[in-house]
Amino acid sequence: MAPHWPERWPNIVDPDELHIFDPVGNLLLQLKRKPLAEASIVEEPPLVPDELEELADTEDLISGVTSLPEPLSEQAGEDVVIEEISQLGLEDQVALDGTPSVYLRVSARHLVLASSIFKAMLEPDKFKEGNLLRSQGNLIVNLPDDPEALITLMHVIHGATRKVPRSITLDTLASLATLVDYYKLHEAVELFSDTWVKNLNEKAFPKNYNSDVVPWLFISWVFQIEDAFMKITQILICEGDDTAMDAIEHENIPIPPILSDKIQEHRNEAIEGIITVIYDYIAKHLTPDILCSDGGDFACDAQVLGSLLKSSLTIGIWPRPAIPYRGITFSRLATQTREMQISDECAYRNGYSYGRGCGHGIKDTINASIKSLEDQYPGLKLAFALATQGGKKDKKDKKGKRKGGVGKRKKKGKYADLWVCFNTSPAVWYQV
Repeated sequence: MAPHWPERWPNIVDPDELHIFDPVGNLLLQLKRKPLAEASIVEEPPLVPDELEELADTEDLISGVTSLPEPLSEQAGEDVVIEEISQLGLEDQVALDGTPSVYLRVSARHLVLASSIFKAMLEPDKFKEGNLLRSQGNLIVNLPDDPEALITLMHVIHGATRKVPRSITLDTLASLATLVDYYKLHEAVELFSDTWVKNLNEKAFPKNYNSDVVPWLFISWVFQIEDAFMKITQILICEGDDTAMDAIEHENIPIPPILSDKIQEHRNEAIEGIITVIYDYIAKHLTPDILCSDGGDFACDAQVLGSLLKSSLTIGIWPRPAIPYRGITFSRLATQTREMQISDECAYRNGYSYGRGCGHGIKDTINASIKSLEDQYPGLKLAFALATQGGKKDKKDKKGKRKGGVGKRKKKGKYADLWVCFNTSPAVWYQV
């Protein structure tokens, strides 16, 4: 006997797709597939049951289509949570256009158990969607998510583990991380996320700064991978310039603002540390005092000062640059500083050619200071997030809605399906 198909559900025919995760599922998720140039290959052929031909047409269902409410940026009282989710859900309707749809027939109970976001939406007596599900016995939810990523997650949630890929691309893992973080599925996918990361890490983890670094930052953040997180943040701190984090905004990669701010803060501190070491020596030699330790030679001090100024000008730190140190990276500045020529007259008198001296040990001291700075920035630890969770709550605008990137859906960029609130199970991220 064919599974029951609610009469209010659509008649699914080509080019629409149907994926059945529960033959008697009471929840139908409707998604739009991206244009062919952006879409991934479908893992399995869509199922189109014969009995759907006599069901109600699309016009009969439009009034019942709802959108998934956005998750909150912070934990609040239950009444506030329900009110905000309900308001967001009513405001964020997804239009039904001519783009082919992908339908996922799923079990609402499975989603409620796996995701606190679906739990908040689908349980009765809380807001509209839950009440509709209870009164009608079934529900259609319209989502803006990447269909392939959500199909993979539905396989995990419904226990179809043999259909879950063990090896995936970086883009796919980033899309999965976005949905895992948005729907709070960390625990549900933990075994598979460990495998995905391990298999990808072995062949694709960046050793230097490139376009893969920012997606890896988000992935290591969502899946709480301590070693990868430290390595990636160290690369960004040491090898990133002032535009390194622009990819977050350009691609709409949902990384907490406090995280990108902390990376830039450490980068600025490291660069400032090198500049300060050089400027301290310049300031020291700009006094009337004679510092030469070998006969107190004025000409020797003048040569040291001149070579410090000339070298600083050559590597771009004279005049003193200001934050955000445009075009400067810590690693490149450290290399350039180590290669500075610091000449002293005494070295020339002792048989060295000009430029071969060490400025009465100044160069050795500078190199030691740079090494100390490098050791101070091994990357960020995930634990720093826990220390900031008691911070300020994000501000609200005049209408009472939260400012910033929380709870908004973005429409442009590679990872543009959602802008998420950043929750790590069981802890909750607070934007500051």
